[in-house]
Amino acid sequence: MKHVLVFLQRPGNLILIGALAGCIAYLEAVHALPWGWLLAGMVIFEAMEYGVHRFVHWWKSRVHFGHHEQPASLDLVFLPAPMHLVMLPLHGYAYLALTGDLLATAALLAGNLVGLLYYEWVHYVAHIPVVPMTRWGRWMKKIHLLHHHKNEAFYFGVSTPLFDVLFGTWKRPDRLSSSGTAKRPG
Repeated sequence: MKHVLVFLQRPGNLILIGALAGCIAYLEAVHALPWGWLLAGMVIFEAMEYGVHRFVHWWKSRVHFGHHEQPASLDLVFLPAPMHLVMLPLHGYAYLALTGDLLATAALLAGNLVGLLYYEWVHYVAHIPVVPMTRWGRWMKKIHLLHHHKNEAFYFGVSTPLFDVLFGTWKRPDRLSSSGTAKRPG
């Protein structure tokens, strides 16, 4: 329970929960839940998670390198709250421009937010001394920690291996060689 409270007290997560509640309230008010758009929003988030994580390594981001050097620092585990305050409206405007439909936009954003909150939880659990309750959770924690401690060139999907498999950055863990630079990429 302590870990859930820590998760819920992070400013960025409070912003995400508030934004998700707003999207759900709007969808409830118009008596609609377009599941296709919601699922599309989740898949879009997963693709963004993979792409940003993979190419942040390529950009040699100081913040991300700090996360590899100090993986237990919660300030480096969670995405910064100000980033959410900038990115949420930008995504909303982009979805509205793309679809021209407020209902589709709210559902896409809700899907993004569900995916992002799931990502934040999985990432948090991977970096704290707790054993996840599910087999999936234990496996995802193991895979993410291999990214951190064995080879940073693999396993960019923190919450799903889907895009790692699609883009060739997945390897069976028993066949993964050590890069020697996982704790200090670049």
